[in-house]
Amino acid sequence: MDKTIVFRFTAPDPLKYEVKVAGQTTVKRRNWDGDKLLAYLQEHLPGVFEGRFPDYGLRIEPARKRDILLEGWKPEKEQGDEIKEAFDSLVGEVLEDIETEDFLLD
Repeated sequence: MDKTIVFRFTAPDPLKYEVKVAGQTTVKRRNWDGDKLLAYLQEHLPGVFEGRFPDYGLRIEPARKRDILLEGWKPEKEQGDEIKEAFDSLVGEVLEDIETEDFLLD
């Protein structure tokens, strides 16, 4: 039985920022380019993942709701939570170095 971590990716919530125009503050939003973020993760996450989780496979897929699934195995709840938390941290590390502007839609 192969152990696989399935990362169901969805774009983050829109980025909110304030703009002052003629003395009034307006909240603006910019959406993330989910396809571009997904492609970036599919390119950069596997290399980092293999170093941290050498005994597991990885699959990254688009989804409507973000989730981390453990496929093909059922660890104890505590172990599963630890793996999911460590994986979340790993995703954060990979996305830490991106230029935000490059991944936002106009």
